[in-house]
Amino acid sequence: MSVDDLRTDFRISVLTWNVKSSQPSESLNALFAIDDSECNVDRLPDAYAVGFQELTVNPLSLLLEEPWVVAIIEALSKWGFIKLKHIRLQGILLVLFCKKQHLMNIRDIETSYIRTGLGGYWGNKGAVAIRFSVYGCSVCIVNSHLAAHDNQLQQRINDYNAIIDGLEFTNSTTSRVLFHDYIIWFGDLNFRLEELSGNEIHEIILKAKSAESSKLRQSFIDELLSKDQLSIVRHEGRAFSELDESKLTFLPTYRFKAKTDEYDFKSRRPAFTDRVLYRINGNVYDNIKLELKQFEYLSHTQYKQSDHKPVTSSFSIKVLTSRAMAILNLERGVQVTFHPTQNWHIGKDSVAWYKIEPQSDEVDSRVIENLLRYISEWDWIGLFKANFSSLDDYICYTWASRYPHESGPPTVTDSDQESSQIDGASVSRHDTRGPWFKVIFSEQVLLIQNTYRLLYIDHKGNVLGMSSPFLLSV
Repeated sequence: MSVDDLRTDFRISVLTWNVKSSQPSESLNALFAIDDSECNVDRLPDAYAVGFQELTVNPLSLLLEEPWVVAIIEALSKWGFIKLKHIRLQGILLVLFCKKQHLMNIRDIETSYIRTGLGGYWGNKGAVAIRFSVYGCSVCIVNSHLAAHDNQLQQRINDYNAIIDGLEFTNSTTSRVLFHDYIIWFGDLNFRLEELSGNEIHEIILKAKSAESSKLRQSFIDELLSKDQLSIVRHEGRAFSELDESKLTFLPTYRFKAKTDEYDFKSRRPAFTDRVLYRINGNVYDNIKLELKQFEYLSHTQYKQSDHKPVTSSFSIKVLTSRAMAILNLERGVQVTFHPTQNWHIGKDSVAWYKIEPQSDEVDSRVIENLLRYISEWDWIGLFKANFSSLDDYICYTWASRYPHESGPPTVTDSDQESSQIDGASVSRHDTRGPWFKVIFSEQVLLIQNTYRLLYIDHKGNVLGMSSPFLLSV
């Protein structure tokens, strides 16, 4: 058996941007490597993790959908990406998206946050995190905003240690950030350049900009990095030494005059404040080595609405195939398979049929009790538009049934069979074996003609099943 039979690639792109309370005014496509005129979806990553710092904070902004999230959804949804989860701490926001085809293989999503401002009482500084499992591997994404100003190096170090100690998750094997298979940590880390005056930094930057070769340009960037506080404290083991960072090939991302490409030397010394670091625990599985590759680490200087430039990075991580998970005896739980949905009409009670099946052979599906232990009375089935872009976008829902129905669904028509394999939907076409479960959506909630889907979401927020699109007709 080859290594390729046990591992496969999952690609994650990340974005960090301190937007300085601005609202989205520029197209975000370049940040996601999207060209609307000719975009090959297969070349896009499997997931995006997007982090912001210094979002506008007021009572209204906390009640309504964040405009930056709306802008990201507008950019990504047309290419089949779904917003899975977000977490916000005042002006710090982290959002996770994935391609629709991966919905049922991303499990155990959980969020955490910690305040570090004003001695841990204020959330203007701190960190937010999302952890999840994807194809058997655990991933933790952290977005942090650390203490500002040149003279606050020790506070930044303290912030890091507080975040490492304070971010906790309920999963016993990955209760801490560094316990995960893969960690990607980014944000406005606010580390500055030591010893160099503003004029000296200015002079080095001008030399880099006018360099006649990329090698010469990089030598000037390296000169600045030799005074970079983050590089120094990592080397000394005082903060972030548990994580790796690829070599920076871009100029400082802070501080710029608003709506320009000019550094604001008079008010702040430029610095590499916006960073992306990572860690891999590659030897946690017997005879299967995990790997992470970073393909790019970029600053996008064309964006001018903030005094920071956005930074992006792309990774490919190795995750486990079904065969590998079976060999490792990893419990994969169950999935929900929908019977093709038919005969749904406005103003009438409508029926959905589904069955619960094991994701792998370790669950004996012949014993119903083996399946029922994976579901809860708090599981629910949501009605979504067929082209939904967020798990928050359900039209209505009903609680899932805990008990199999005494009969089964009606016979599937040929047209239903032909349309039952779309966008990774979990639909039973020919296998009519039970046990089957039945739920009813009330006529009172089925009001608008459109094309919809059903999603089975368990009490932990995992998507266990998704139906094919179907028409709610008059």
